[in-house]
Amino acid sequence: MPYSIVLLLREPHVSTQAELQAAGERGWGRRFDGETDPMYFVVQQADVTMMKAGTHVVQLLHAAQPYLGDVEEISGRLPRQEQKQAWLEHGAWAALDLWDRKPPKAEAYAGLPDSHFSLRMRTVAQSCFRMKMCSCPTTELLRRVCKDW
Repeated sequence: MPYSIVLLLREPHVSTQAELQAAGERGWGRRFDGETDPMYFVVQQADVTMMKAGTHVVQLLHAAQPYLGDVEEISGRLPRQEQKQAWLEHGAWAALDLWDRKPPKAEAYAGLPDSHFSLRMRTVAQSCFRMKMCSCPTTELLRRVCKDW
């Protein structure tokens, strides 16, 4: 299973290949055309979007519907008011799925706000979805990211 960052969006947004290349370039500081360096590129075909960033493979998913279904039911399970509000206000979602076999789960999430990879992915997310990460504080993980943002 991939490690995921799910972004709650008020409305759907599907990034173009050019937007994703530019976001990757801002995040990693190198061209994402696949020609300058074949380890850095974006593939977007029909409903499949992948970014190759060195040793990392990231799949971008999106849906024009609330994440996990009924927003009223799910929001009732969240402990904080701002989490409930963010959940109730979203109408679409996007996910950045890291398909690397390494690192182990504990490492993938434990240092997320401070790791070089997560800082780069935060730049990609902000660029692609035109948002600050803290606009959707649905988990403690995002709360930590927002605090540092």
